[in-house]
Amino acid sequence: MLDQRLSVSNRMQMFARHLRSLACVAPLMLLLLDVSSSRAQWQQTNGSSGSTVHSITGADTNLFTGTLAGVYRSSDHGITWNVTGFFNGDISSVLQHANGIVASSYGSGVRFSTDNGATWSLSNIAYHLISAVSDGVNLYVGSEDGCPDCGNVWRSSDIGATWTLMGTPAVGHDINCLAMNGSSLWAGVGGGFGGTTGGVWSSADGGSTWTPTSLSNVNVQTVAINGSNICASLSSNGIQRSTDNGLTWKWLGPSIYTVYSIIQLGPAIYAGTNSGVIYSNDTGKTWTSAGLTGSAILALYSSNNYLYAGTSTNGLWYRPLSDLVPIFGVNVPAVDFSIVQEGRSRTDTVMITNRGKIPLIISSIVCDDTIGFSTVQKSLWVGPLDSAQLFIRFAPPYSSLTRKSTTIRFTDNAPGSPHLLSAGCYADTREIVYTPSAVDFGQATVNTAIVRTVAMLFDPIDTGLHLYVPSISSDNPGSFSVTPTSDTLSDPHSRDTLRITFHPAQTGPVRGNIVIRYPPFVPDTVVVTGVGVAPGIPVAGPTNSVTTTGFTAHWTPVSG
Repeated sequence: MLDQRLSVSNRMQMFARHLRSLACVAPLMLLLLDVSSSRAQWQQTNGSSGSTVHSITGADTNLFTGTLAGVYRSSDHGITWNVTGFFNGDISSVLQHANGIVASSYGSGVRFSTDNGATWSLSNIAYHLISAVSDGVNLYVGSEDGCPDCGNVWRSSDIGATWTLMGTPAVGHDINCLAMNGSSLWAGVGGGFGGTTGGVWSSADGGSTWTPTSLSNVNVQTVAINGSNICASLSSNGIQRSTDNGLTWKWLGPSIYTVYSIIQLGPAIYAGTNSGVIYSNDTGKTWTSAGLTGSAILALYSSNNYLYAGTSTNGLWYRPLSDLVPIFGVNVPAVDFSIVQEGRSRTDTVMITNRGKIPLIISSIVCDDTIGFSTVQKSLWVGPLDSAQLFIRFAPPYSSLTRKSTTIRFTDNAPGSPHLLSAGCYADTREIVYTPSAVDFGQATVNTAIVRTVAMLFDPIDTGLHLYVPSISSDNPGSFSVTPTSDTLSDPHSRDTLRITFHPAQTGPVRGNIVIRYPPFVPDTVVVTGVGVAPGIPVAGPTNSVTTTGFTAHWTPVSG
């Protein structure tokens, strides 16, 4: 998933340097993209309308924007906005940190809020800060060049009470953006005077030392990281992407844009440019306009299946992500096969849904544990706003008293890929064999008792296995009873006997079950039947045995 701690530096000064390029490239953009409905799908929020939005972040159920006029907050997914207690200053970055919100500003230092923006405390750092990022414990900020101790990175481990000057990726250059990838700190550095020594740098020790990647001597506007995928936007040459931790880079285009902001959602890349939002659902092979053409998009953010865009002069806009990408879904949180006997199989069906208006293409469906678990389909295509069945099979080649589980991984073109679904089951061998499996007592006089026996044979495949049977009972205790009421069976070939008593309290046919419980398996049952007759009426004399379903049950009549 996209590391939402990413904070993008998008100052108005940087935007002004590229504004003139818009008039030159507008005709070319019309040839590349269909922009006929540039604003039709977007809705403008009431927050900071007409203002500059540099940064967007989320915390719990709230959204925050850093603007030219301070920090705004929304508690309804961006529909309505209210200004927070920090309403002065040009906010370059707003982000989550520890248990609060951090806002860094261009000229007013860093402020912290632990009450969702109602009040703010001022840190003691006051440089022109243009980027910030948090790893949850440490806060890092970067500044622009042009003043003493500027163009550097600072770190605070005490919520801004004190700051430590860290190593500098490139002396005398703007730290345009900072990003985290696990424990690694990344920086997008401006080209500085003459356009040299800028690029993408990384630090494995919290910013003490820095290593340049092979993307160098360029002016990097922003860096967005999604797992092993690192995207960097250049001031005048589109987007570069690395999948090997910055060793090599591939140009994704399009070169006619200045890209101010990037987010990655699965294989999809969204870019905020000097003329609207563009996106690619195939990792940059092709690009499509998402609208807002004519506006410079300084910040992008995704939350609750919405895409938010902060503009340079026209406030904040949002639209459903489902307009642009497939939205993966499944109708159950997990698959539970319960109990499946060894040598048999069970197939369950789940529904894979697509709430997006773009086809969902699942290129790979793989079970982590393939011993017993499998899916019938190895790939799947789900149309827009549609669903498709996925068949999942469990055929245990083993027996086990512990639950077996697997994770099913879906590699697809939807945000959040790969998607995961868990499945689990117990593999049952029917460890106990009952002889007979059903008992018919025949006729018995009311208020007398007949006892018959059923042999229990424990014959598991796994040697050395002990089976505890905590409960043996009758579900019709008024007519049938059983001893013992619990038992322990041990390998090899442990045998015990159930003594089942039929003691009819009334005349007529009677039926019941002797229930043998040994979790986690489904309880076993021995069906018992008989007929109660009134005293004085002759009953059929007992035979030495009754044969049921191929087994023999010996019994002995006992007078009551």
